[in-house]
Amino acid sequence: MGKNEVCIDSEIPFELPDSWAWSRLGNLINLLSGQDFEPSGYNASAKGIPYIIGASNIEDGKVIINRWTEFPKNIAHKDELLLVCKGAGVGKMAVLKEESAHIARQIMSILPIATSLHYLEVILEYNLEHLRRSMQGVIPGISRTDVLNILCPVPPRAEQDRIVKQIELIMPMVKSL
Repeated sequence: MGKNEVCIDSEIPFELPDSWAWSRLGNLINLLSGQDFEPSGYNASAKGIPYIIGASNIEDGKVIINRWTEFPKNIAHKDELLLVCKGAGVGKMAVLKEESAHIARQIMSILPIATSLHYLEVILEYNLEHLRRSMQGVIPGISRTDVLNILCPVPPRAEQDRIVKQIELIMPMVKSL
């Protein structure tokens, strides 16, 4: 264990197969929180890079671009998972398909470093209700700490892919029920 790591043995809810491990999500991802701009910091004329402000930019798992900025600071990159963390639509997610975009404070950008992107989506989706119950603040939102502290099972990459494929197969049936 590193000097900043805390033993999680007392929190482990069940045993895992030998090739799996328990980990905090913070050990598996890079998490970037966004920063807002004043109206003078963005435009609607496609100058600069996309500026993602919140839930209104995420619909049916896709990112909608309607603002741009020439002064990007908190930049998400292609194939990072965007998570709405404040305001209406908390928990909406989409994978960024643009090369890069500035994210506002209502968005977190999550880069998986030790899981597949789609397995990360499964883990977050599974934990969304717990994250929503722990929301705090004047404008309730999901905190960085709560996301980073999610305890998750980590199978080998091939097993992550198999799990994602199985979920993709059964989810349409579950939604139809």
